[in-house]
Amino acid sequence: MKVRFLFVGSHKGEYVDSGLQLFAKRLKRFSTVEIHCTKNLKGIKDPNEQSKLEAEQILKLTQPDEFMILLDEKGEKFGSLDFAKAIEQKKNQGNTKLCFVICGAHGAHSSLKERSQAIWSLSELTFSHQLARVILLEQVYRAFTIIHNHPYHNEG
Repeated sequence: MKVRFLFVGSHKGEYVDSGLQLFAKRLKRFSTVEIHCTKNLKGIKDPNEQSKLEAEQILKLTQPDEFMILLDEKGEKFGSLDFAKAIEQKKNQGNTKLCFVICGAHGAHSSLKERSQAIWSLSELTFSHQLARVILLEQVYRAFTIIHNHPYHNEG
């Protein structure tokens, strides 16, 4: 399975880069991994215009044969075991390419929501979109360890 992560804007902070590198490296045991970041857009005052332009950048990076999962605070919520089951279900349905998308501070434009085959949430908590990237990669890694019966995840 191939897993791609598309993020709006570049990384800010060493902790984000090191976290992404750590979990991308671990995830490569189970999957091909790609991380793409769009260019930062500056000087746009209208949040709707900002999210529209960000969506255009993301849509240019998407591939027609990948199953796109948009991360959004209002999306479907999972515990770690159910998150793993959802990913495994996508694989069992013949989806060999997953694409996870995290948008910028103004959220996802309707064009991205329309293109997405699923909209998931990481938590009811609010995270910066920078930190959400690291959390997403860790949770995808955790899901693959659950699917492959690797001892990383401990169910209490």
